[in-house]
Amino acid sequence: MSDYLVWPWRPLRPITETLEWLTDIIEAHAGAEQRIRVRQEPRQSFEASTLLNDPAELAKLRVALSAWQHREWGWPCWHETLPLAATLPAASSTIYVDTTAADFRDGGLAIIYQGPSLYEVVEIDAVAADSVTLAGPTTMGHPAGASVMPLRMARMAAQARRDDHAVEASRYSVTMQITDNVELTTAAAAMQYLGYDVLSDPLLMPGETMPREIERPLDILDPGPGAWATFARTDYPLITTDHKWRVKTKAQAWAFRRWLHRRAGRLNPVWIPSRTHDLVLAVQPTSVATTLQINDVNYRNVGLNAPGMTHIAAFSASGAFVCRKITEATAGSAGRENLTINAALGFTDVSRLSFLCLHRLTADRVTMIWDRVGVATCTAPMTGVAA
Repeated sequence: MSDYLVWPWRPLRPITETLEWLTDIIEAHAGAEQRIRVRQEPRQSFEASTLLNDPAELAKLRVALSAWQHREWGWPCWHETLPLAATLPAASSTIYVDTTAADFRDGGLAIIYQGPSLYEVVEIDAVAADSVTLAGPTTMGHPAGASVMPLRMARMAAQARRDDHAVEASRYSVTMQITDNVELTTAAAAMQYLGYDVLSDPLLMPGETMPREIERPLDILDPGPGAWATFARTDYPLITTDHKWRVKTKAQAWAFRRWLHRRAGRLNPVWIPSRTHDLVLAVQPTSVATTLQINDVNYRNVGLNAPGMTHIAAFSASGAFVCRKITEATAGSAGRENLTINAALGFTDVSRLSFLCLHRLTADRVTMIWDRVGVATCTAPMTGVAA
């Protein structure tokens, strides 16, 4: 017997995936923070349920759980399933699939899957963009349409749940904690500002509100019988936003996964524009102007030095935007203020001025809900930090 058992029972949808980094944060009184990476590779886990009504498969699963629950499992990456485009004959040494959006690894394992009792585990020698070269030939043939997936090593959480139906059917719910975790290689975002990535994609708002919490950490001195007092621990509040993503293709899912790895939990922040009309232009600027005339909001007195209001994203009518820093604010003519920016916008059709804030993930733990292959939703609160 091998050192692991494969979990060959295809899960129901959705599957919940969790990635968890570990970051130490040292906060200064003024709001600045030092972030220290503690865990290099994120821990990965999957929560899934399987419904079986085949007596033979039910018997296999019950025996496997009774004898093997605490030992190592081979967990197929169901969310990264790729179909064989053509028949794969026995003794094949290469599998032709698009690997650019799946976590196949040199020296790792893959599974060719036709059903819970008909599959083959293969060892990978090398991964190319359009193929997987095997360390040894396949032992059986596989038809077109068979599933090819990376196979991860995993340990099952201490408790598995079994729900028996009135008829001969049972639903098993398990949590698989991956043991062969890796850090994905990542690339800088195409848009950069002051040494950090800029999130240029709009946020997902599927017919609902976008929660934003404005919080200033306070120490409360309350002796009980009489008056009480509060002391702000930072000069300015922190804004936490529930950011939501919806990926709809394998390529989008893989790009988002790499984006999460680049964030590394709370470690690496990213610039995010609010995409709201935070400042309203009174006059359209010329393409070379470094002064913006806005409707008076008393920015010169209360907003200029606030961390979340020092930088702006100026959107053109096309939806593209540029990032700028406000370096000075003065009173203008009646009802207006003049803002000096560090460089001209380069266009004249400004449709929106939004505050641009540096954000990091609020928690090291991120969860994705997989509805099917390549389609997932992720909600991850992000907290504003000083630039």
